[in-house]
Amino acid sequence: MTKQLLSSSDYEIKNLSLYTSDGNQIDIRNLALQIEIFEDIYSPCMTCKIRITDGLDLVSILKLHGNEYLELEIDKPTLDDPIKKVFRLYKLSDRDFTTNYQNYTLHFCSEEFILSPQILISKSYRGLKVSDMIRDILVSKLKVHKDKINRIQRTDKAYDIIIPKMTPFEAISWLSNRAYAKNESLFFFFENRDGFNFVSYESLLKEQPYAKYRKDFKVDPNDVLKNLESFNYLKIMEEFDIMRATREGSFSSSTARLNLITGKFTVVPFNAFEFKNKGVLNKEVTMNLFRNRLDKSFYDSYDNMMKYSLTTDSDQTRNQMLPQDWLSQTASKLGQINLCKIRATVPGDVLLKTGQVVEVELPDIIPKSSGVDINETRSGRYLVSAVCHRFEDQIYATVLDLISDSINESMPPANNELEKLRELAKL
Repeated sequence: MTKQLLSSSDYEIKNLSLYTSDGNQIDIRNLALQIEIFEDIYSPCMTCKIRITDGLDLVSILKLHGNEYLELEIDKPTLDDPIKKVFRLYKLSDRDFTTNYQNYTLHFCSEEFILSPQILISKSYRGLKVSDMIRDILVSKLKVHKDKINRIQRTDKAYDIIIPKMTPFEAISWLSNRAYAKNESLFFFFENRDGFNFVSYESLLKEQPYAKYRKDFKVDPNDVLKNLESFNYLKIMEEFDIMRATREGSFSSSTARLNLITGKFTVVPFNAFEFKNKGVLNKEVTMNLFRNRLDKSFYDSYDNMMKYSLTTDSDQTRNQMLPQDWLSQTASKLGQINLCKIRATVPGDVLLKTGQVVEVELPDIIPKSSGVDINETRSGRYLVSAVCHRFEDQIYATVLDLISDSINESMPPANNELEKLRELAKL
């Protein structure tokens, strides 16, 4: 019988079974002090760790060594849409002892995470899209069941590619960095509760926001549903870092190409200002057009990051990847989405997952009028880049990492003619 939802932090562990390689099954629900389940848009697989209190010495009795599996099913009462996953044990750590029992942490991951380092791919693909290559690696090399592949987004153009002795996830990462579709230049490969995903950042932004959260939502503590919309904890980890952004080509860069057949050397500049109002989370870019002492803005300082590539564009027998189609654009997007990072905790929600878009309302510290004013600059849409579902002491909380590439309120325009600013820039 499913229990009733009484608090926004309620949860129900339906299954937490450890299977050993010799066939033993152990229910460890009553031994778990803390359970954490992780998803990350920058990681190909989900992971999990469980802190165990053990008075039976299961480590010795079961001879735990890494060939064990965990079957996990955790739900929100009355929801009937659980996190349901099979993990592989890969590590045991932090084992300490008292008189009658011991505590230790069991670390788990998806089976594919352990399988990938055991395989090397040496294979040529001819006339295939990147999305087809990635699907082939998942199915033919990692033997991933079709039910575990949630979404493989089709990419543009077909290529001739040789993968020289890479592990499957190394190959997928290498291909993902070079994938693009029309107006879509940044692709991620990751696993969430729905399975494996290969999808563009721009496509994720087109999805309807999953939920809206705010920092100062005050409700009756007994109002379970409204409580779900409130941040329990929120910290802006980073709002901008122009040194890192410059190094990473967030605002501008260039691609230098040497054609091995013709000997021609060309430089293709890239200006990220073209992303304004196109393929971004919110309305405005995060940097204005202030010009430095060299009379350059961040958007036309093309030498700050230059990538070099060797090409044979004149070879008509090969379908080649052209770096100018994806290199600068991908680097820029990767840099921009990390310009604002938030870590927040909300009441536990098994439906929250990596790759979703959420709306965030942040208050002004000093309201501009009566009541609570919303900070228009940093409030807006954010992408969920990482999720940690944490179950501890009968309390379920979901920790979110949120990232954004843009803001909702435009920056003050740069006054490049102001004499005092011109003077300061030269000192």
